[in-house]
Amino acid sequence: MQLCGDMAILKVERLNTPPLALAVNTDGVQEGTQVWFIGAPQGLERTVTAGTVGSRAREIDGQRYIQLGATVTPGDSGGPLLDEHGLVLGLVTGRMEEAQGIGFVVPADVIQTFLNENGVSFVPGTVEGNQLAWRERTADGGKPAEQAVN
Repeated sequence: MQLCGDMAILKVERLNTPPLALAVNTDGVQEGTQVWFIGAPQGLERTVTAGTVGSRAREIDGQRYIQLGATVTPGDSGGPLLDEHGLVLGLVTGRMEEAQGIGFVVPADVIQTFLNENGVSFVPGTVEGNQLAWRERTADGGKPAEQAVN
């Protein structure tokens, strides 16, 4: 198994694109849900790959992951996992080498905890300073509503 739990915070100056919204939780994500991730497999930048959620709470070595039914290759790690609304459900982190088509994602709530512990606040629609946009996924799977955390 090839997994990496390392995360880093990067500050990008003068970003001229809107930020992707980080999901508040992944409770509404069910096994079989269609998802997409963006990566650079084998250096092929801006590649979008479709897959399905195999398990929303797979525990490996004490860490919880979203298990994907999709091929994750070198260059995909660190890319966002998106739902049908464009919400970031997590970050692609690795794959099972012993089997094809099984990937793993660090869930959004783990990312939120990491960001909170490192002083990054969540404010809808902005990425100025140490702020990040996020939206809450509705329990019924509908379009997310923007929220703010103080």
